[in-house]
Amino acid sequence: MSQNAEKQIKKMIEAHVAKQDNLVIATKLFVAKSVLNWAFENAKDSKAFKAYMSEIERHLNGEITLYWEDGIIKVRKEK
Repeated sequence: MSQNAEKQIKKMIEAHVAKQDNLVIATKLFVAKSVLNWAFENAKDSKAFKAYMSEIERHLNGEITLYWEDGIIKVRKEK
């Protein structure tokens, strides 16, 4: 992974983590991380990987909801 990609991922993570005392709240990141891991292993090329990154960002921004169903990544548009 390039340093630029690592910086982008770190920035996304930091923007979507809340801390309360010793509790870390990162609800959307659990799914985002699993999709990211899947993309690292399964994206056919950099264009496909960038598309997954774009969808992860949309998920974190609340535009869509990513979820897994029977081992398949599903997308639900938010209102």
